[in-house]
Amino acid sequence: MIPFSPAECGGDHAAAFAAYEREMRGYVAEHQALGREGAERFFMLAPTQEVLDMLAAGAPENTRTEPVRVRDYSAVAASS
Repeated sequence: MIPFSPAECGGDHAAAFAAYEREMRGYVAEHQALGREGAERFFMLAPTQEVLDMLAAGAPENTRTEPVRVRDYSAVAASS
């Protein structure tokens, strides 16, 4: 059975979509933010003085340390 399928939610498409949205919202929001951050760096015309100071001080550009956790679908896929 497909995760968040209407069959898994008693035939209710709205409930299936809501379950999918709840499960994926954090993951999607985080990766959208990363994309925007990457675009800002890619298209930045000139670095700000703050960025230059950070680079000169050897400060890390990205301090992200938390891994992204995603639901394990392997059991669901194997039972389909």
